[in-house]
Amino acid sequence: MRVFMLPPDYNGEQTIKLTGKDFHYLVNVLRLKEGSAVTTRDKHGIFFELTISLIAQNYLIANAEKKGRLVFKYYRHPQCIQRILS
Repeated sequence: MRVFMLPPDYNGEQTIKLTGKDFHYLVNVLRLKEGSAVTTRDKHGIFFELTISLIAQNYLIANAEKKGRLVFKYYRHPQCIQRILS
């Protein structure tokens, strides 16, 4: 699963402004529109759902809703892992 990485200076704010390459990728490559949502992740591994509220000429404003962390279960025995993957 591909997940958009938030800028390193993002600190969990509820509203975020994206410019530059991030803006270009979301608007021109993924072709997201106002009201569209995308799953994102910050530098700490916390997932957010961004909902675009405004697209301007060279920036966008989005609301971020925290979704939590992805949790992996680690198993001691290789047989357990093989059973789960098959």
